[in-house]
Amino acid sequence: MHLSGPPLGRPAKEVQPEHKKLARQDACERDKAEGKIGEGKRCYGLDRIYTRLPETSETAIGLQYFTMNLWHWLRSLFVFFCYMVLFTSSRKKLVCDVSIVMDTY
Repeated sequence: MHLSGPPLGRPAKEVQPEHKKLARQDACERDKAEGKIGEGKRCYGLDRIYTRLPETSETAIGLQYFTMNLWHWLRSLFVFFCYMVLFTSSRKKLVCDVSIVMDTY
């Protein structure tokens, strides 16, 4: 992540497009990182780490992020299985219903 900001001194009359593009890209990257940290504080208890030693704090933070990644993986797996169950069961029902209708005529 690259930290950029407005240049020091008097503002330029013309803003160069590459500087503007770089500043926007940096802001987007920071937003993603800050959003994930905020999610950790709101949902996973990153704001309640009160360990005294730096090593213990780093371990607790690492475990919290591991938990966040694990929950993300489990949610993705659950959605995949739900999609597979709904898609395959609705497909079989549709085929069965059509065959019943065709047999009656």
